[in-house]
Amino acid sequence: MSIHKTKYKVCATLGENLWSLPKVSRFKKKKWLKLNKMGFQQCCLEEAKNPVHLQPSVFLYKNRLKAKQKLKKFYGNITEKTFRSLYKKSILKDNFVGLLESRLDSIVLRMNFAPTPFAARQMISHGMFLVNGKSVSIKGTLLKSGDCIEVSDKAWFGLCNSIEARFTKEDFIRPVPNYLEVNYSLLKGIFLYEPKLTEVPYSSPINIDLVKEFYK
Repeated sequence: MSIHKTKYKVCATLGENLWSLPKVSRFKKKKWLKLNKMGFQQCCLEEAKNPVHLQPSVFLYKNRLKAKQKLKKFYGNITEKTFRSLYKKSILKDNFVGLLESRLDSIVLRMNFAPTPFAARQMISHGMFLVNGKSVSIKGTLLKSGDCIEVSDKAWFGLCNSIEARFTKEDFIRPVPNYLEVNYSLLKGIFLYEPKLTEVPYSSPINIDLVKEFYK
């Protein structure tokens, strides 16, 4: 299944437009026509089982699983192995969200160099970015405070034109969070520090406590 189709399927499963993508709301295929007409949340509620018929433990597990899946898919549907590994690494410092936001693909997305996490991961795989002057093609590279991210010379003009075209659209306006600093004239950015949950601008509410409970 292509990434293009996966985005719509993820939003339909979760019952919301996870990345606030205009294309998701305008999707016209018959399979998603009901979602477009009724709205994501309403349709999701109608198709769900009646919570009364579920045992308390089952209902709680379902909520924890959905919270975990939602957070995992927000970051481009990273693998379960990677997601669980980051959680274990964060236990001592309680900085799970901070580690997720420290990933190179997350930073490229937050800097508006890419419109979606899927695009960010593809661009990194193609070697379009440098970290502290060195080419990096590993999407999940964890950055440290003060690391500099810039566009490679071979990708500079193409990405510059793409960003300029996207800036003319209203749906591209996405404020850069405080833990990042971006210079769009040079296509460079600096990762200032590892953020806390309250500093991360999620487009949809994230219940990190349910995610932690899922892995306990």
